[in-house]
Amino acid sequence: METTAFSPGVQAYMARGAQMMEAAASQRAIMRGKKFDTIAVHGLYNMEAALANQGSIIEPGYFATSQHFENSDHMETALAYQMPSWTYARIANPTQSYLEETLALLEGYGYPGEVSATVTASGMAAVFMATNPFLMQESGGSNGHAAPHVNIVASAKCYGGTFMLFSQRYQAERGIEVRWVRNPLDLDEWA
Repeated sequence: METTAFSPGVQAYMARGAQMMEAAASQRAIMRGKKFDTIAVHGLYNMEAALANQGSIIEPGYFATSQHFENSDHMETALAYQMPSWTYARIANPTQSYLEETLALLEGYGYPGEVSATVTASGMAAVFMATNPFLMQESGGSNGHAAPHVNIVASAKCYGGTFMLFSQRYQAERGIEVRWVRNPLDLDEWA
């Protein structure tokens, strides 16, 4: 990213952010070499993080809705995603980040490639996040509706909120075909 468009203060925070991301990548590489149980207990939380959190030997829970910034340059850098930070708890906070990093390390245990994880505040947020990207608007759709070939096949024996999301939000409002499988044990119904 071209940094000359930013003020000297923002550039300084961007450099600090790059160092923070490098340190996190280094810690991630160290933890990848540890045993599964060690990763499950510690995740990316290490001695340096403990000292930065008043000596807490496990990552503390962050319950605040927003973060304090040193100045407007710090906030601008954070909002530009140029340094590890958080601004509002519904988007991310350190507690979520530690959990996501730990889950990614566990999920990718023994795998040489990169793995990531995302956590959500509710099951419905997870269902929406897992399905919505696959329902992109196609050319040929009209009035904000998807093209006819976009569809979801789901068990009719799902959670009521999921049923409403699929039938009301996706099917009725967006024109997405939803095919309900009445007997999820019958593989032919899924075809």
